[in-house]
Amino acid sequence: MNTYASVNTRGGSARRKITDPISKAYDYVDSSVEAIKCAFVGLCTDIDRYFELCFSLDLTAPAGDEQFEKVKVKYPVISDMTLDQFHICQKLFCEIRNINAHLFLNRPVFFDKQLETYLIRKAQPLFSISENGEITLYGAFYFLTFLSHKSAIWPFVVGVFRSDLLYDVNDKEISQLQIKIQHDHQSFCGKGKPVFPACYSMPSKIDIMSLNDTLKRGLTGIFFSFEKCILQWHYSAKKEPSFSYLLKEESHFENHRLIINEIIKMRNCWFHGKMFFDSVCYRGKQFDFNLDYVLNTLSEIKRILGVPKFDRVKNDIAMLGKAFADYYLLRLIEVSYKLLDNRLLTAGKTESRISAANNALPRILSQGKKYYESLEELIGAEIPSYYVKAPKFTDLLPRTTLAKPLIFHRFKSQNGYKIGEFQTNSTILSLAEVDLDYTYMNPINGVCLSQYKAEYEEYYSGLFKVVYHTL
Repeated sequence: MNTYASVNTRGGSARRKITDPISKAYDYVDSSVEAIKCAFVGLCTDIDRYFELCFSLDLTAPAGDEQFEKVKVKYPVISDMTLDQFHICQKLFCEIRNINAHLFLNRPVFFDKQLETYLIRKAQPLFSISENGEITLYGAFYFLTFLSHKSAIWPFVVGVFRSDLLYDVNDKEISQLQIKIQHDHQSFCGKGKPVFPACYSMPSKIDIMSLNDTLKRGLTGIFFSFEKCILQWHYSAKKEPSFSYLLKEESHFENHRLIINEIIKMRNCWFHGKMFFDSVCYRGKQFDFNLDYVLNTLSEIKRILGVPKFDRVKNDIAMLGKAFADYYLLRLIEVSYKLLDNRLLTAGKTESRISAANNALPRILSQGKKYYESLEELIGAEIPSYYVKAPKFTDLLPRTTLAKPLIFHRFKSQNGYKIGEFQTNSTILSLAEVDLDYTYMNPINGVCLSQYKAEYEEYYSGLFKVVYHTL
């Protein structure tokens, strides 16, 4: 087995291997440990949700005979597993999740020898999964992949596994290794599909899944930042106080007991993999875990954290607000670059890009003004930077637009448009004003986009406005 793939420490002083036991890998807390824990806890929350929705099974409590039989029916690869072995799986899952849900918590996690032998029979691991009885970083990933059983593995976990854990492997080899992992582990590892209750009724499951992935990453960063602000950075402990205890002992929250309850409530939802549109029972009361609840709670948390000590938390809240905005706004910005930049636009691409831009603007506006007003409140006064990655463009150059508000233009014309050198018969044209050197700017009907006078305009919070024109 290869034991030389190392963890990217992102400038940290520690050097880690994928075959390091967890207690060794987490001995010193730096940004790499934060990224790895964020990935593992994300996968754990998905698994928690999977077992709850599919089997009405709480993984923190030993499964009964009937529950276990339901699991085996849907999960034939464990048809020969005993109930006692499954209880060992549950215990190991809880230990892995707990150590990753607390940034500074570090203690050995032991791999039951019989369970280890059982799993190796099912799929040969590519690296060492234990050392002297302790589970390794790869062993934890291997075990959680087994337990997830082709449910939707969190995309960020795969990303961290490929880029952080396999730091010393070049991109091509990483891609090949990912294919090999899926092939060798195909008995229990697959792309999977998101798990939703049968009664779900929602606008777009793709949007909901993507926003939930954004939420998971953002909330993990926020909760870890709370720990960093209250505890000591670069500190590691075998036993860490509960999150609720940390908040209650923090003097800043003495007069804000209600917000402590809301923070703990939100963390409980995060810990157990709750998603938007879930109905959640918390302390005997039902409530809807939806976007409004998350945005309102985060806004109130940010308002109360008025001291410099918690600047890190406030910054993470602002970053989450920006990520929610990016999910809808970046598509129109990206396509606008592809239409307005004369280095990117070609005759064969004009119509398809206009169509993509015209679809992007209604999608943005469909969220309503209240949504963007809430995001603006989270983001704060800073002028947002909208960054489109290099791979999105044929010249492999990234683009950045700095604007508050962004200006989106909506044109109507029965005669079509001339974009740079290319004529189109489309009657509608949607564009974002983007930061672009005038030398490369395609004019619209011979006029620079920013020089058009508005017929009327509509503000959707301070983040952006829509300017309408009839030509």
